Amino acid sequence: MIGPLRAFPELALLSDGELSALAARVQVERRPASTILLREGDASDDRLWLLLDGQVDVAAHRPDGGFAVAYRLSAPSVLGELGLLDGGPRSATCTAATAVTLGVLTRDQLDTLETQQPRAREALEHLLARVMVRRLRGLQAVLEDALRGA
Repeated sequence: MIGPLRAFPELALLSDGELSALAARVQVERRPASTILLREGDASDDRLWLLLDGQVDVAAHRPDGGFAVAYRLSAPSVLGELGLLDGGPRSATCTAATAVTLGVLTRDQLDTLETQQPRAREALEHLLARVMVRRLRGLQAVLEDALRGA
């Protein structure tokens, strides 16, 4: 389990012991292609999903009532970070585009890392910050393009 976690740059900086402690908390789940992993509007379940292998399509409802794939995530990446951080409903529907391997961490597991493995918790926080900044910059680019076209 340590190998797939090392694919995340922030986690690769951890010692073998720290990464082993994190890996012991991660529940591995495998899902076939076309499986809906998260559904837009559903309540958050306080879980962070680490995409360890495969690809996931992220889609949302359009204002006209349609449904569109906004982007495709490839491993290594994360899902469910917004719901984990703010407890709000899912902001998008995530569907396995290929067979996927996921590592799941609950909020309780993350909280125990804070006292038992603070460097691992800090690395996960840096990972989440990097992912959220990248996604925010992507949204900013989409907004700028829309405003230029208006």
